Amino acid sequence: MTWTQILNNEGQEQCDVVKEYGITAFPTKVLIDPDGKIVVRAVGESEPIDAKLREVYGK
Repeated sequence: MTWTQILNNEGQEQCDVVKEYGITAFPTKVLIDPDGKIVVRAVGESEPIDAKLREVYGK
């Protein structure tokens, strides 16, 4: 994948991603734009993320 993937296992003392993004279930996928704005948050299924990626990249 050509984008950054974050796993909350390492460096949790410095930045707890689960708390920062209010993740309450797994898997949770968060698509963040270059300005740091959350574009899509998907819990469980991938369809919302897939649809947004198709919209952005036209594929």
